[in-house]
Amino acid sequence: MIKKSKTVYLIDDDTAILSGITLFLRDQGFQVKAYTNLTDFKESLPIAPLSVLLTDMQMVSESGLDLQDFLNNERIDVPMIFLSGNSQPQQIISALKNGADDFLLKPVEPNLLLNLIEKTFEKLMHQFVHAEKNVAFSLLYQSLTEKEKEVAQYIKQGFSNKMIAEALGLKADTIKKKRAIIFEKLYCSSLPEFLKKFPLK
Repeated sequence: MIKKSKTVYLIDDDTAILSGITLFLRDQGFQVKAYTNLTDFKESLPIAPLSVLLTDMQMVSESGLDLQDFLNNERIDVPMIFLSGNSQPQQIISALKNGADDFLLKPVEPNLLLNLIEKTFEKLMHQFVHAEKNVAFSLLYQSLTEKEKEVAQYIKQGFSNKMIAEALGLKADTIKKKRAIIFEKLYCSSLPEFLKKFPLK
């Protein structure tokens, strides 16, 4: 996925820092949505699917922890990186304990910030790809007949064709044919591939 499809949400009430980081990240090809307060950010919801959130820890009216609590309560799952020049150790511990991805002290070194954002997006992309594969496989699984699903469950549990045939009152050759059909429908070329892909209990 190209960089410009990646969105960085930036919240900081220091307009000089806000402008500087915004220009830097845009020069790197990211989309940047910048806010000086949490209220404006909340009004912009929902966020883009592929996003990372940079937020100042200490702001005039609310803190980065307030934003984190809000996102957790609303079940909005987005990687968070905290920025601050004067945070207390307990605030940093609380942020990380509640799911923050990282914490950087101001003044932020640009390349350090860029590397951290890139790594965060790489991790996010990996999660997206894994989720998409599971969804795709689940859709393929739904294309099986009820009997094929039943046989698939037995295969998943390590039953042989003979054992499945005995359990279902069918012939082993019938199970062998059903196994081949199941593998074909699920685009699996072997039993190990089937066992690796199969997402259901």
